[in-house]
Amino acid sequence: MVCTTLRKSQREEGPLAKPKFFLDTSTCIDVGKGTIASSEWAWLFARATRKYQYCISPLTAYELIAGLATGADAHFDRNREAVRILHAQGRGSYLKPLRTFMARVLFGEPVETAAAPHIELWLEAVLRAKDRAALEGNVRVPYKGQWRTFGLKLSEINRQLRDIQAGYAKRFRQFRSETIADLTPEIWAKMVLDGLEQPVTDANRKIVLESCDAAFRFDRGFFDYCKDPKYDFSKHGAEIVDAQQLYYLCDATVLFVTEEKKIRKRVSDSPQAHRIMTADEFGRHATP
Repeated sequence: MVCTTLRKSQREEGPLAKPKFFLDTSTCIDVGKGTIASSEWAWLFARATRKYQYCISPLTAYELIAGLATGADAHFDRNREAVRILHAQGRGSYLKPLRTFMARVLFGEPVETAAAPHIELWLEAVLRAKDRAALEGNVRVPYKGQWRTFGLKLSEINRQLRDIQAGYAKRFRQFRSETIADLTPEIWAKMVLDGLEQPVTDANRKIVLESCDAAFRFDRGFFDYCKDPKYDFSKHGAEIVDAQQLYYLCDATVLFVTEEKKIRKRVSDSPQAHRIMTADEFGRHATP
């Protein structure tokens, strides 16, 4: 299924709008711990941002910051290196939460959501804090030309991430309880449209299926695992976040950089698979 038309929100960006890329947690971690050399990444990032607009996914930020809640105090500096890579010295723009992002891209209209967390402030606080105790106390950070003092409750952010994962898993638990044999395009599209509070029409199903093809294929494979009554959703939190990241590909100008090769393997038959790349692949693509 290949999208042949641009939605209103995509047309409004104009023909000269830069394509975008965002990073998965795995890429930030690999650069942070040196699996991907920092010098190599710095060169790649500098070259890539001439052609692409760097964006930060709130899901990646959530996952990395939540990880600080479970890491040892002694490893705080090491663990936050991945956050430093994501922050990229403040050079990124921030993607909207998925529900708002998808409603805008697919249907050209906003959806009322709860106030989005200040991801930018969170990242600044993590990088400016002396240690984890200071981060959970008071940290001074710049914001819109002023200084603000606040602390992060890491356990609360960790809980919020688990809530995001649980909300996603709830759909599949429901499918399992209803003994649905196969996650068909029609069932999946209805699930997405209901979540976006859009009418379930043939036209809207087509928009969702064309624009979210990779997400559908990943979810369909995920559903096959979930049919096993012994499948424990709580042990697959990272996989659930990976699945949600793919929904950002509904914007035809977005590329997803991840070291989780199994993601693209699961959606290899999708026409959007070429927009899912490892850092090495993205480097070759962005710096010919």
